[in-house]
Amino acid sequence: PASNVTPMLRDPDAVQARRVDQATVLFILLEDFDQLAYQLSPEESLSYLNRHFQRLDRICTDRAVTKIETVGAEYVCAVGVEPDD
Repeated sequence: PASNVTPMLRDPDAVQARRVDQATVLFILLEDFDQLAYQLSPEESLSYLNRHFQRLDRICTDRAVTKIETVGAEYVCAVGVEPDD
């Protein structure tokens, strides 16, 4: 959300932290993606990741889970990090 991003853009060197009472963070790694990527073209690799990450996005949206980021073949989401959680 903008309330989290705006301070980071204003001062990228400042530490942005907020205490929460409880949170659950889920790290999802697409198993063996590195091996699969060797067999696929770059376009096919991106299509594969996009297809799976879009499905995870829908699941998160349907269940009010906050998507944190995707890095390579890893998807990170959390519950309890936003005021509405």
